[in-house]
Amino acid sequence: MKNALFTLAFPICLLCSLCASGQKIHITDTSNLWITRRFVDGGLEPDYYDYINFKYKDTIVNTNGHTYNYLQIGNNSNFSIREEGNKVFLRAYKRYYSIATYFNDTTNEFLYFDYDLQVNDTLTLPITDGSVPSSQMFSKHVVLSIDSTEINNTWHKRFHMNPISGFDGYYEFIEGIGTYWGPIITSQWVTSTGLHYIVCFKNNNTTPLSDLTDCNHITAVSELGESGDQYFHIYPNPANEEITIDYSGVKNSKYIISILDLSGKVLLKTTFQSKKPLDISKLLSGMYIIQIADENGILFHDKMIIRK
Repeated sequence: MKNALFTLAFPICLLCSLCASGQKIHITDTSNLWITRRFVDGGLEPDYYDYINFKYKDTIVNTNGHTYNYLQIGNNSNFSIREEGNKVFLRAYKRYYSIATYFNDTTNEFLYFDYDLQVNDTLTLPITDGSVPSSQMFSKHVVLSIDSTEINNTWHKRFHMNPISGFDGYYEFIEGIGTYWGPIITSQWVTSTGLHYIVCFKNNNTTPLSDLTDCNHITAVSELGESGDQYFHIYPNPANEEITIDYSGVKNSKYIISILDLSGKVLLKTTFQSKKPLDISKLLSGMYIIQIADENGILFHDKMIIRK
């Protein structure tokens, strides 16, 4: 379970910290800053977090009668993006293997997302895991369900998506923000060392901080102590009716487990012992956050998918 550690405080702070401004967020707002991180097992070296910043450059591009903004990913400008009504269009400048493989096309745009999508509609993207011929480099994503989350005292649509070709992995797309991996839709298993998850989102000088001290001052690598990943193993994932938590090499015999939705609301909280099944049959299909803690604080957290 060497995945990136999803920061629970992000969705909580996102909903709380932005509530004062009362404005709907647009994904093309050039004040936006997304910061993601993943946990990296250092092997013989210290473990650390790897960070990526998604932000807009000052450059504006006018092509084919449209105006685009450059979205800078780390030190690379890989995409230009524009909005028209409820549609978001993207142009890919080169393949970016760290997050996904898109067509290398500097001329033609493609429909990246449409906020008017309905349940069972299909979104087709020129994206792949890189294992198929270029002639088949399309990924189809079906809308499973749609709900809303309140940000800026304004309801933003949240789309629950299921890719049926091109790459695997259920994901959610929030209007104006993108996925919990960042503004660009990604393949869930592209990287071998773990996934990047948003730990900070900034819009118009309003910053939800999660567990970061300052979103403006983040080093590329931050050393960690020991990660709970090496102690706790949760299976199956995706799950259905129950899960089992297995742990070893830790002192306590009992821990507190919490399951939260992506807004940070606690849906289930109980103590548990190793290898004893936990009933999750009352939870609906979707993505959740699972958290393990003792009296000293949180030891482990990760995403969990329930499919029924």
